[in-house]
Amino acid sequence: MQRRLFFSLVAAAALTLLSAASASAAIRVTISDGVDTKVFYSPSSNIGVFSTDLGAYDVFLQTTFSNYPGQDAGGVLSQTINLSDNDDPGGSILPTLTITAEIIEAVSGLSMGQVTGSNLTAVNDAALAFFTLPSGPTLTVSSDVSSAEPASQAPVGTVQNTTTVNGVVIDSLAIGINSTVEAEQQGTAANTPNGYTLSSTVTLSGAAAGTSGLAISASSAALAPEAADIIPEPATMVVWGFGALGLLWTARRRLARGAA
Repeated sequence: MQRRLFFSLVAAAALTLLSAASASAAIRVTISDGVDTKVFYSPSSNIGVFSTDLGAYDVFLQTTFSNYPGQDAGGVLSQTINLSDNDDPGGSILPTLTITAEIIEAVSGLSMGQVTGSNLTAVNDAALAFFTLPSGPTLTVSSDVSSAEPASQAPVGTVQNTTTVNGVVIDSLAIGINSTVEAEQQGTAANTPNGYTLSSTVTLSGAAAGTSGLAISASSAALAPEAADIIPEPATMVVWGFGALGLLWTARRRLARGAA
């Protein structure tokens, strides 16, 4: 109960700080481990904050969409994710996990959180939202990802971010956990008279059982060509901060389970 209250307060505060959301757009986040799938919704196109467990994983994530540094420059969709193994069976590899964030048309009457039943159908049926600025014929697309996990966890596995703009797919490099390799990849996509759509899919593969406090940050950008040199990289300090949060969160969850 306390954990749920904490994350509810985090989400409420985030929405208050970023209340200038588009009235017609929202965020859809789909989490899958290849067996189970959960879908989450935020009525704001600016931010969504979610926590859940899925199969072997505990997941805490924040998704944000922003114009960077202004509408004429374009849009950036970011995911900041913390993951821990909630089973810790030892000696095995965790299932491949994908987390897809999309900017969609808003669904009336829904609040932030997981959606099920008829609400799930409505959210899944919602079309991708179009953003009309910049209005030039060509967009510079960037896909980047970074990760951090405490060295005591013997980090293994790879992460990758896939950015999709108007159906054009740009994959970042698939890099190892804690890698210092630059993962960013760029490409171009044609804009349309209706604008552009934007989504980000983070894929974690080959993580070890017992993983705790793994933090991933991904950035997907669609910018005007002249703004390409200001594409933001995933924030290293934010990643490490999420890693520390994850260790505290995992310890608290395990204590709660032990007391149950």
